[in-house]
Amino acid sequence: GRIVDQWHAGARRFVDEAAIVPRERRADGRAGAAAERDAWLVAPIFDGATNTTSYVVLDAADLAAGPVCELPLPTHIPWGLHGAWLPPGGGVSL
Repeated sequence: GRIVDQWHAGARRFVDEAAIVPRERRADGRAGAAAERDAWLVAPIFDGATNTTSYVVLDAADLAAGPVCELPLPTHIPWGLHGAWLPPGGGVSL
């Protein structure tokens, strides 16, 4: 495969598993490859220089532009935290 787009978090900053958050379906009903990138990527980043964690939101259609926003947290969140995004009112049946 080929690299379509990329973003580098910076020196001593480590990106953990990103969650893919689909955007609301637009009126034009885009589908196919365009729809795959019609999402946000939300990922925690550990900063080794400050021993803190922040969350970034990236536009999946333009990773090279860098974060749309970054939320610094006051401390480090340990690795290994996993989660999932569900639609409003969506539950999980076991």
